[in-house]
Formats: sequence, C-alpha cells, structure tokens
Amino acid sequence: MPVYTLGETARASGKSKSTIAKAIKSSRVSALRGDGGSYQIDPAELHRVYPLTGASNGTGARSDTGAIDRGGPGELEKWRALAIEREEVIRTLWQRLDAAEAERREAQHKFTALLTHRQAGSVPSSAARTSPGAGGRGGSAGSGE
Repeated sequence: MPVYTLGETARASGKSKSTIAKAIKSSRVSALRGDGGSYQIDPAELHRVYPLTGASNGTGARSDTGAIDRGGPGELEKWRALAIEREEVIRTLWQRLDAAEAERREAQHKFTALLTHRQAGSVPSSAARTSPGAGGRGGSAGSGE
C-alpha cells in the first residue's frame, strides 16, 4: 500500500511540512517512522484530516528539494479553457439576468396600471354608471301625489 512522505503529504494537503509535522506530533494525524526517521503517512489518514487539494494558495507546491511543481505541460491550457468556459457562463448569466429584469419591469408597469385603473376602458365613465330616471332623486316616482 502506498504511503506519503512528509513532503508528499504537504503537497497533497496544501499545508506546509511544519504544519503536517505538528499535526503528527499532536496525534491529529497518525504516522509511522521509517528506517531513516522519515514519516510514512497513509493517504486515507491524511485526507481524513486534510481534504485533497493539490497545491496551496495556487502558487505551486514545493517538493523536498525546494523546486516548484507547476504541473504538466498541458496544465496551463486546461486552466485557460476552464477560464474561457466560465467567462461564457458568466456572460450568459448576465444576459439572463438583464432579460429577467426587463420582464420584471414590464410586469410591474402592467400591475401598476391595473391597480391605478389607468388602462383604457377599465373604468366605466361616470355617465354610464348612473342613468337618468332610474330611481334617482328628483323624479315624480314615489313623490306621493
């Protein structure tokens, strides 16, 4: 079964080697000592405490020799493609948001018009509401003659 060295553990967790060593000494992460005194950490044990991340802070992880690991040759193109894809998604979401805002404004305008009775023909004229001689005041009906 493969095990991590302290440097591999740091790279896999995105933490520094000193942070991992402190976690081992405080028994937060269990590890065995190899023949040369180096730590042997089970990957499952490490990822129980620190989720798998790759490199810390996006700067590239340092190996035991101090060299920066920047990924494989196609890594940069993969990230560029991902960035372009996300830009397209963001652009589409902005367009949908603008369309929804225009639709909301139109609906708000219609509702306001309905509530204030400004639509043409929605309020009957005052002449149509009362017809002359239809039981109103001032007629001869019911005057008692």
